[in-house]
Amino acid sequence: MERVCGFVVVRKPEYVKSDLLKPKIQIGEKNYRGVDRLRWEDIDVAYYDRRLPSDMLPIWRELHRDSTDFSGLPLLKDYQKAKSALEFSEEKSELIAVWSPELEQIKGASPCHVSLTYLGLDCFVIGEWSVILSGVYVRPERFPEAVSQLNEHGLLTSDTECNSILARYLDLALSEVVEPVMERPRATNIRVFKAE
Repeated sequence: MERVCGFVVVRKPEYVKSDLLKPKIQIGEKNYRGVDRLRWEDIDVAYYDRRLPSDMLPIWRELHRDSTDFSGLPLLKDYQKAKSALEFSEEKSELIAVWSPELEQIKGASPCHVSLTYLGLDCFVIGEWSVILSGVYVRPERFPEAVSQLNEHGLLTSDTECNSILARYLDLALSEVVEPVMERPRATNIRVFKAE
């Protein structure tokens, strides 16, 4: 049985855009299926627009309590609560589960009792963002080896590939070809699963 740190409601690739954001999530036929896909977008927008139903308010509060660890990745531990947030988002979103050793240290982990489909590894800088999305997808011409390594879900298959992308990203960030991250970044290679 797979251990996970928690669940995240993210937009399906075809809906990864908002009024303010239109990230590049496609290279050729491959779509990015990692953690940086407008996480919790619908519940957040509804809260700030003052139209979040009262039964969803405790879930929103729990998510914002979880974000105080500065990981940059609010999670719900409870599958049923995550499923409720997913239902609120309707057909635009999907539910993923995540795990990494570093996230487990920060947030804990537990065995997952729902059906999971492994999608791949997302290279994430704790407190920041996915360097796959912000590097490989934004500037594919600067990451030719990584582009060829993307799996069918637009993610990677090994820690070695992730570590290589992070090193390349940090080099490019020095010359501001990609968005710089904090000094002495702490990276984690997040295992991403689609949760049924």
